[in-house]
Amino acid sequence: MNDRTHDDVGAKVTAIVDDTLADLVMLGLESADLAAELLACQAIVRVKEPEIIGRIADYAESFIERYGGDESEPA
Repeated sequence: MNDRTHDDVGAKVTAIVDDTLADLVMLGLESADLAAELLACQAIVRVKEPEIIGRIADYAESFIERYGGDESEPA
């Protein structure tokens, strides 16, 4: 498990997501990308506010435009 003992909330969230992706792969998902897709979909269906869903969609679209799936860029 990644270190979550510090006060950096962003680092803690990153550690939780990384651990969860690893757990999903260990459960049998074929790749980290498929695990991330499943996790993202599960998160999105839990969002109640349309404005937030719109922001998520805008971010996803802008990420594709900026990086085009280039794995060398940060997630």
